[in-house]
Amino acid sequence: MEQEVQAFQEFLRRRGLKLTTQRNIIAKRIFRTTGHFSAEDIVDSFRRERKPISKSTVYRTLDLLVEADLLDTIDFDQGYRLYERCLGRSHHDHLICVDCRCVIEFLDEEIEQLQEQVGDEHKFRILWHTHKIYGLCEGCAKKADESATRRVPGRRS
Repeated sequence: MEQEVQAFQEFLRRRGLKLTTQRNIIAKRIFRTTGHFSAEDIVDSFRRERKPISKSTVYRTLDLLVEADLLDTIDFDQGYRLYERCLGRSHHDHLICVDCRCVIEFLDEEIEQLQEQVGDEHKFRILWHTHKIYGLCEGCAKKADESATRRVPGRRS
């Protein structure tokens, strides 16, 4: 976490901005967070603790952290963006459950190599990519299968 805070402070200094008390509190909260989170998750955590940090300050700080390459922002077609820490994390892709909205991270070297091969075949230099695969997680698929077997054929539910 300290490495991330120092990197953020250096980024702000280069931009002529300061690491204010509120930015520092927000950054430390984010750098203690694991997995994917929304801006509202961060805002709600401060509200629960009755810390007087405004929603707009959280959003502006998130934007700065993304610009500093300390956070990745991901749109999982849920109507809002999710964030994840990226400093020191390796590339990965995502499986998204359309029912419970859980997100499973994965890395598959065969897929990565195939992308490079496709890029080469088309004389296309790939700079970055993201894979988002939508479906049902194991638990939701099991519930869907159980629900389907309980239905009586020819009868409306």
